[in-house]
Amino acid sequence: MTIEAVRTLITDKVKGRVIDFVGIQGNQLVIATKDGQSYRLGWRDADNELVPGSPSLEGIDCSVRIEGFGLTGTTINL
Repeated sequence: MTIEAVRTLITDKVKGRVIDFVGIQGNQLVIATKDGQSYRLGWRDADNELVPGSPSLEGIDCSVRIEGFGLTGTTINL
């Protein structure tokens, strides 16, 4: 019988924290935060075995906020 630990989303762990570093260490993706925490992410197959691999950049998303000019007091989020 295999007892599996409850898994949480990485977003739940890093939400509200300031990211200091993201990089690759061996077969793991490492996310370090300014408060000293370090999160190591790996990949597992259907049998819960750690699968060697490395992350690849699939895209970059950006959020831009432009403050109003004082004429209308509006803010534009792109």
